[in-house]
Amino acid sequence: MMCERMARSAAPLDLAPGQFFGGARRGRSGGGIEITHRIAAGAPEQVVTHTHRDAHFILVTGGDYVSAAGRPRGDGPLLIYNPPGTTHRDHFQRGRGSFFAISLAPGYAARALRGASVPDAPCYLRAPVQHALAMRIGAACTVEAPTLSLDALCMELLGTMDARLRGLPATPPGWLASAVELLHDRYRDELSIAEIAAAVGVHPIHLARTFRRHLGNTARSPARQPVRSAGFKPTRPAPHSDAG
Repeated sequence: MMCERMARSAAPLDLAPGQFFGGARRGRSGGGIEITHRIAAGAPEQVVTHTHRDAHFILVTGGDYVSAAGRPRGDGPLLIYNPPGTTHRDHFQRGRGSFFAISLAPGYAARALRGASVPDAPCYLRAPVQHALAMRIGAACTVEAPTLSLDALCMELLGTMDARLRGLPATPPGWLASAVELLHDRYRDELSIAEIAAAVGVHPIHLARTFRRHLGNTARSPARQPVRSAGFKPTRPAPHSDAG
């Protein structure tokens, strides 16, 4: 009955942040990020035109997915970015499939995307590093990961879409030591990437990328213990060698 009423409605269905078609099997949320693994099992006609308030990523793990981003090129897993306010009728062609939904709350997305140049229409993300980051984020549904590390992974994924971003310098910037010191000093607090970035005067996406480049992992609290080092000597890791 509810699906019939929605189908008769002329206006798109308004979905709150984190709301998607398909039943959620696993999930976690925190810090403005909500991740769910969902199963679609209904007829395609049950998915009506709808509008998402949140910026989100869809990582398809099974089934033939139809997206407003158009027809995918090539084979392999699909990763789609939908900006805030996207209106579409994305669905599985035969009604059955599975996917991870990575939803960014409006406030989180506003802080992360301020000053960034990312697509303003649905698009496929095809780079291997983008798929690797999305898989690591999705894994947080079943493998416990600190909220700060998950925050950093999402910032990194957003950063991969900004065409203006260039390679990072070979030597660590001076503010990186201050950011690490802040994590040590406030290890009991639930700091966010945006809060750390604001404290050292950089963009949150830049901070997340710099941690990966020079420290080999995502920004993280030092195991909630006040660990201090006599010398700050960042190393150069292999790209994305550690999920954090």
